[in-house]
Amino acid sequence: MKENRFGKDIVQGLYKIGFFEFVFYCNAILWLATHKKPKQITPKITLNVFLKFLRVQKKDCQIVKVTKNQIIFRWKNKCPVLDISNYLKIDTKQSCKKISEPVCRFFLEHLSKNIEFKRNYNFIRPYQKSCEETITILKS
Repeated sequence: MKENRFGKDIVQGLYKIGFFEFVFYCNAILWLATHKKPKQITPKITLNVFLKFLRVQKKDCQIVKVTKNQIIFRWKNKCPVLDISNYLKIDTKQSCKKISEPVCRFFLEHLSKNIEFKRNYNFIRPYQKSCEETITILKS
């Protein structure tokens, strides 16, 4: 099957100009404007809000570790950033840092300034079966 080069050029252009980040930021701003912040900020509550924002089902999120101030989890959901990366043959370590990570930080920091978000780039698809992230609630 012949590849549609024109379509790929458009997607590549959208990637280069930051269109996907823009759309994701718009989604975060809209979500934050239309939903109430949780009254209590704990790792589990924050993860549940994060799941709703990202529209990820709980079955696609494996909790690896939970402490009083931290939760480590892994995603195995269908991921548009992974799809774009595979389509454009871009390393997810690059595309996730560009598209997803800043918006995730923005979203979580707007829930509370005491939330720290980290993505484990040593445990990311397609190199692993899932993507690992950590939410830490910092002391006030």
